[in-house]
Amino acid sequence: MDGRIINNDVRVRSHIVGTYKGHGAEDVCGLKWSPSDQHLASGGNDHVLFIWDRSTASSSSPREWLQRLEDHTAAVKSISREFVGLWW
Repeated sequence: MDGRIINNDVRVRSHIVGTYKGHGAEDVCGLKWSPSDQHLASGGNDHVLFIWDRSTASSSSPREWLQRLEDHTAAVKSISREFVGLWW
């Protein structure tokens, strides 16, 4: 594992529509799209939660995160809208 998130849309011919990289070599444990589908939250074994903007994602190169939340004391495996409500 390399900590990448690859967003696939099997409805289109070139189905890789976005790549996100921020968790380093750690596994990604949780993903949650915002209700508008414009933002993605990802949590990992690195104890970090990232917020990504779908509009900046690219199939050819990973994009920077919008927000990085590092105050977790364990792996981020579950993401709830109530706790990350600031971004949607």
